[in-house]
Amino acid sequence: MLADLDGFDDMTPDEADRTPRRAQGVSTSIRAMLPAGTESIVLEVQKIACANDAGFVMSFVAACSDGSSLSTETYPIDQTRVIDLASAPFKLGTEFWPRVNAVLGKTENVQDARQHVVFAMNGQTATYDIKGVTLDYSITLIG
Repeated sequence: MLADLDGFDDMTPDEADRTPRRAQGVSTSIRAMLPAGTESIVLEVQKIACANDAGFVMSFVAACSDGSSLSTETYPIDQTRVIDLASAPFKLGTEFWPRVNAVLGKTENVQDARQHVVFAMNGQTATYDIKGVTLDYSITLIG
């Protein structure tokens, strides 16, 4: 399977497992939202983590077009929580993004479709960094 993905021929299986794959029909909704000519890389992951580097207590859900996971408990700055998508009844190949709720603030979704991920049973985790204050914060995919 690795041989038909550009640039994966000379990687070890371990390197290929940690490398984002080019979207080839996996998530056309992500690619349709990107500017023309933009190459899309879609991470295939089993888990979503959010690192709270913001100035507030927060929680999050893994959201998709069909609903969302259960919420994490609220947690303070300098902590991270993980949602395992395998623990919910979602189909493989479903596109996900974190929806963050700042306690006493607003709820935000990842707006940039290039930062969405696709559910795969592979043990990999996508980590998002949350920075800012309750009414003005960012959610950024960092790996």
